[in-house]
Amino acid sequence: MISLRTLLFCATLSCAASVSASPILGGLELGETDIVEYLKGLEAKNCQVSVKKAAEGFEYAEVPAACFGIPGSLVTFAGLEQIGEKKVVANIATIFFNKDFRSTVFEKYYQALTQKYGKPTSASLPFVGNKEVSWKSKDLVILLSEPHLDTVGQLHYMTPKLVDRQNQNEASRRAEEKKNIGAMI
Repeated sequence: MISLRTLLFCATLSCAASVSASPILGGLELGETDIVEYLKGLEAKNCQVSVKKAAEGFEYAEVPAACFGIPGSLVTFAGLEQIGEKKVVANIATIFFNKDFRSTVFEKYYQALTQKYGKPTSASLPFVGNKEVSWKSKDLVILLSEPHLDTVGQLHYMTPKLVDRQNQNEASRRAEEKKNIGAMI
């Protein structure tokens, strides 16, 4: 799943108009496409779709990356939100991929994203260490990351609304923590 550090990294990015809200993963528009209908379409193509519950009130869907013909092991759809009476949308789609010694999968995604969305808004590509590259616009935030001490890399597509909500939650948590520390001293 997406880490708090990852979301905070996204929040510190400067805005650029290089990323549009074009459909991803075969027609999904985050925050717009009815995820239930989208997943039914994948099942009709014989893709194995499973909906899981991580915590009370938090469900997400998993689909093998092979369904999309992309390198990786798994694609998840989370940040599910009901719009109106029947429509449910996803606010984040994450592709998980296994790291390899030379970061070839990371490089393939990096090159493809750069070709499609242009120059990244932010990039940290050390020879050794955590690699993070991002693209951001008013409609979409993309974060490609490959943590140094992990075996899995991640490609996150997120709605800015989700990132903003996480920033508000983090600010509230920090304020509460500061208040609690002040009361303890």
